[in-house]
Parts: sequence; C-alpha cells; structure tokens
Amino acid sequence: MHFAAKSLVVKNKGAFPKTYEEIKKLKGVGEYTAAAIASFAYNFPHAVVDGNVYRLLSRIFGINAAIDSGEGKKVFQKLANDLMDEKDPASHNQAIMEFGSQFCKPSKPDCNRCIFKNKCYAFGANLVNQFPVKSKKNKSVNRYFNYLIVADKNKNIILNKRSGNDIWKGLYEFSLIESPEEINPKQLFGMQISREITGKDFNILHASGTYRHVLTHQNLFAKFYIIKLNFVHAKSKVLSKAGSLSAYAFPRLIEKFLNDCKLNELF
Repeated sequence: MHFAAKSLVVKNKGAFPKTYEEIKKLKGVGEYTAAAIASFAYNFPHAVVDGNVYRLLSRIFGINAAIDSGEGKKVFQKLANDLMDEKDPASHNQAIMEFGSQFCKPSKPDCNRCIFKNKCYAFGANLVNQFPVKSKKNKSVNRYFNYLIVADKNKNIILNKRSGNDIWKGLYEFSLIESPEEINPKQLFGMQISREITGKDFNILHASGTYRHVLTHQNLFAKFYIIKLNFVHAKSKVLSKAGSLSAYAFPRLIEKFLNDCKLNELF
C-alpha cells in the first residue's frame, strides 16, 4: 500500500483513481479492497465480499461452493453483485457486512432474531454450522518450547530477538530449545544444546508448569526453566537485567509467564 501511495504521487500527481478498474490496478489492492473503496468513496455499485458476506450468503442460499476456491469466489462475487442495491451501494455493503458480523456469526449465530431465518436454507435444514464450506482444512500442529532463563550473579539475563520466517518475528524471547514432544527436566539436562546455551552442566532453580498458547494452525506448549550461573555465555545475544524486561517486546505467551513469575525476586 505504501508503494501504491508513492506511485500515485509520482505518476498521478497525488490524484486518486476514480474507477473500480483503475483502483484495482494499484499495487496491493485486490478485488475486496477495490470494491470497498469504489462503493464507500464513490458510491459505485461494486459488491464487497469478505468473510462475513461469505458466511451470510452461504447459509441463506445453501451454497456448497468452497469459499477458498477460485470457482467458489466467482460464485459468491456474482451473487453479491446480483443482490447489490445500485441506488445506495455504500449502505448496502456496510449493512451486509455488519449483519454478518453481528447476527450471522461464525459460532453461536443469533438465528432466532435473524430477519432471514424463514428464508435461510441452513437454518431450515439445521445445517448452520456446516456453512460456509472450505476445501482446505489445515491441521493444527503442536510445538513444544522449552525456555531457559539463564542469568548470572548480577542478574543479567540472555535474550534472543526472533527472526526468520517463523512466528513472532522481531519480538524477544529467552533462550529457546524446541523439542518434537514434551520433555521433562531430566531430558533437558541430557541435551547437548542446553549445555551449549549455559556453557556447563546446570541446576534448575525453578521449573514452571506448561503454558498453552493457540495460534492459527499452531498449538504452543511452553515451559520455563530458571537457571543461575556465575557467568552467562552471551556471545552475540542481548543481555538484560531481570528488572528491565519491560523495555522489551515479548510474545503474549512469555508475557503470561512474566506476569505470573517475579523473576527479580528469584535470583
């Protein structure tokens, strides 16, 4: 979107395009965004189809076309266009999205108060939870995180900044050992990687219970082990005082642990 904005300034002298087709040509703008801009900014009759609209239309009309398929998207876009109120497309788009959000919810929809319940295929057939249909069902994977909170006698703690194409990029965490399954402290002692982190055989001052955190298609199970050494082997890692951790941005999972455990009092 930033690229598109700069392009408009350079190529169009800051003037924003005023047709759906031209809006859709902007880098980073797809059918949904282009339709939203065209209808809300210019009141053009282009139907906005988001998750709320997919859900509402699939249930009312009993559409079995998968919303995550190319063919299914065409079916829903055509139906949404056919239903469009061309006299007031902006209000129509806003209303249908809002109705889907407030009444035709993904779970526990308010069918009894729905004005379409007598015409709704899914409600009449008791199949509300079967719509919308998806062709791809991604299985959730379990990941097991073992965090070593390594500190020296001066309460310097090793932190890592996450990078790469994984979750929480740019956020901070403690020294991490990810295991294929849940492990206990005895197994942790036997891992070469744990000794590489600590620089020696080590004693665990405190072991937390398991913290569970659910992400899209990922179930995270984390344990935190507090370890005190005379000297930490930081190498190129970040060092922080136990009382200064609030200066760093952590994933919510680690924040939960820090809220439960007062590290400054444990060292």
